[in-house]
Amino acid sequence: MSSGTQKRSETETDRRSGESETPTVDRRRFSRAVGLGIVGSVASLDRVSTWSRGRTSEMAEENERSGDSGWEPDNVVGEDLEGYTTATSVEPGETLELCVSADGAYRVEIYRMGWYGGDGGRLVAETAGGEPRRQPIATAAGAYDMVQCDWEVTDRLEVDEGWTSGLYYAWLRRADGGGTYAHPFVVRPSSPSAEIVVQLPLATQQAYNGWPGADSGGKALYGFNSDGRRADAVSHDRPYEEPFAHHLNYAVHLVRWLERDGYDLEYVCDSDVHRNPDRLQEYSIAVSAGHDEYWSVDQYDAFLSARERGTDLAVLGANVCYWRVHYEDDGRTIHCPKVDEEDLFRNIGRHEARVLGLASFGYQPEGRYPALTVDASGLEHDYLTDTGFEPGDRVAGVVGHEWAWIHEESPDNLRRFFHYEAGSQFDVQRDRDCDTIAFTAASGATVFHCGTLAWSWRLDPDPTWDTTDPFAAARAHEPSVSEPDERLQRFQANVFRDLLE
Repeated sequence: MSSGTQKRSETETDRRSGESETPTVDRRRFSRAVGLGIVGSVASLDRVSTWSRGRTSEMAEENERSGDSGWEPDNVVGEDLEGYTTATSVEPGETLELCVSADGAYRVEIYRMGWYGGDGGRLVAETAGGEPRRQPIATAAGAYDMVQCDWEVTDRLEVDEGWTSGLYYAWLRRADGGGTYAHPFVVRPSSPSAEIVVQLPLATQQAYNGWPGADSGGKALYGFNSDGRRADAVSHDRPYEEPFAHHLNYAVHLVRWLERDGYDLEYVCDSDVHRNPDRLQEYSIAVSAGHDEYWSVDQYDAFLSARERGTDLAVLGANVCYWRVHYEDDGRTIHCPKVDEEDLFRNIGRHEARVLGLASFGYQPEGRYPALTVDASGLEHDYLTDTGFEPGDRVAGVVGHEWAWIHEESPDNLRRFFHYEAGSQFDVQRDRDCDTIAFTAASGATVFHCGTLAWSWRLDPDPTWDTTDPFAAARAHEPSVSEPDERLQRFQANVFRDLLE
């Protein structure tokens, strides 16, 4: 991070409402502020929604293409075939590089995740793999005690204009029909051209990555899946032990719903926002997707600055902006020694609730996920109009596996739409309330926070592809999570409709 970022004054970093220094009144945002129960002047950039006026988005056109279910994660094997990309994100015109370790011939298939009429993905490229070779299994080393590979590049693919911005998986498949492996990456836009940008949490996916396994010298930022003590840093230069781990799957559920509904979207990953924090300000809405736990200070400031300049924020997950990380100069190393007083945002004058409205995190690992209940005070709001929700209605199985709640650092002017009262359902660990809220910042920007990771389960029109825990455990306890909640889908559509007006 820059020294300028590090030296920001306490006055600036501790502001709770994100006031703009030169506010200008905007009628649309003023009306919305009144609707959310906010009194006072507001400011914003005057953005006009092109998607909401009927223009067909590039994302809608992309999802009209034929899909292919070959991306589905139930056949990831690894071990004798695995690899990684040399970049977490690429732009059209760049080259995607893969470092593959294989003991036999293989091929490479590139899938883009989306809706595609329910297929969930599209095969965009395939090619014969490079000369097979076994590459060395790295061991933990250095001051950070992290695992970092130094494999040779085996495959290169040109990223052409037909690769629409999105979440992609590079699939490796043995030519003899044996093992398979997948590795996620993002295709980001060369320049912003959509209304909504979605930040995908690859840093969090990597933080939980214990490759090559706790019994084989693997290291993560957690002790439970590390060989001995956890590492103080993790590297993107290695395969994933679980390419479809639930940390990223929460975002995949969301991607499927967003693309089914044709929103005008582009995608970046967390390290893209870290490198280019001003880019968020060029969108009408910035979305944090799923389990977006690990941020840099530059990311925090990027979301705050975008909000101050009129960009709406939508947090569609939980346990967001919790651990502060440092990116090393290589952009591939994520340093987080987890010294609480230094590495939690709330302990360095940047509480997550000040920007995003809620604090994280409650935690329930056993699959007995509580329900959210409609807050009667929100029923007259446009977000709940024509959803089918009535007073006291519940959305089953949606609180978990981590969630967020209204905190003393939350803005005073927020509106609550759903609520779970701590201790009212099941005997959950680290029990706290869960809340779904929105508020309007002084700039006029709206911030919506769903408050729970499991939110995207109930949006996905076809969640049954996800066989991982905790989804599988939640489904065993509450079978209704296997079906989307159409009321919640309509609610979320109302939120986006408001943000895009």
